[in-house]
Amino acid sequence: MHGRLAIALLLLISSGCSGPCPWLRLPHVCCYNRTLDDALACKVARDVAREHLARRCARTSWPSQDYQAGYAQAYQDVALGSSGETPLLPPEPYWNSCARTETGHCRADDWFAGYADGAPIALSCRGTFNRVHTGESSQTCP
Repeated sequence: MHGRLAIALLLLISSGCSGPCPWLRLPHVCCYNRTLDDALACKVARDVAREHLARRCARTSWPSQDYQAGYAQAYQDVALGSSGETPLLPPEPYWNSCARTETGHCRADDWFAGYADGAPIALSCRGTFNRVHTGESSQTCP
């Protein structure tokens, strides 16, 4: 965890940002760095997914690690602008030779089920402002 924070700080400092202590308020940095912004969005998405899944599974049994991974991946993808459609392929860990077995296919099915369950919930909580403003809307600011 400390290594990731150090890397994030190094990226922030080396990105040319200027301003009063930007590393103290990572969510409110003054300049755009895609790598840092994507990493922050994914971390927040994973945390929200974990919280939503914990509330949802409080009364039932906790789902498999693969289901949890798919559920969290859906939140991350939606946070990065995805439409929430389930991908055709699971992530790379499900591609290796030991995953090409009956057990491996069941694990991949769990991942797909988690993704399919998480995507609509992630889409519903994404909000209308989770996009770059294009100036085409006629909203008035408060």
